Amino acid sequence: RRSSAPTPSRSTGRAAPGPDFDPTNIAVALPNDSNLVPAVSQALKELASEGVVTRLAAKWGIPEQVIKQASIGEVIR
Repeated sequence: RRSSAPTPSRSTGRAAPGPDFDPTNIAVALPNDSNLVPAVSQALKELASEGVVTRLAAKWGIPEQVIKQASIGEVIR
């Protein structure tokens, strides 16, 4: 029997209205002493402040509630 679950070939690319389910965090991980940390942090801040993140979410049909908070410069040890 064939599954009716969405697959890339059958997906409508749209999100269903309603509460979040299975929310997840996405991160960029770099070594604490990496020379890239300042540049990556600055780039992410600029993308957020210039509205690029919001525009990309809209382009790909990602609901606004999905992008709740960006924490930049957090160090996890």
